[in-house]
Amino acid sequence: MRTVEMRGPADVVFLRLIRSATFALAATAGLSLDDSEELALAADEACNILVAADAVELKVTFVYEERVAITIETTSPLTVKVDTVSELILTSMTDGLSIDSNGVILLEKEAT
Repeated sequence: MRTVEMRGPADVVFLRLIRSATFALAATAGLSLDDSEELALAADEACNILVAADAVELKVTFVYEERVAITIETTSPLTVKVDTVSELILTSMTDGLSIDSNGVILLEKEAT
């Protein structure tokens, strides 16, 4: 099992890095190109949810081998609101989703 952690400002430039890293790590873990792109889109959407909740800094932890688990959180707890469209994106692009009361978002995708 491998773990990669990224931390940076909740801004557009850092979100691009997260999306690129998600795609690369998912492909490295054996996910198909389509699955890797779906997970990257889900990670981007999750980050945007936290940015909309006024996050200042994001911490993203990737744990991967034959599946990828991504934990996206802020440096201080936030109350997040997930609208219907965001929920649809997150649930359709991942195999597992959880959002706790502090705004920590966990995304999971299995290699097929």
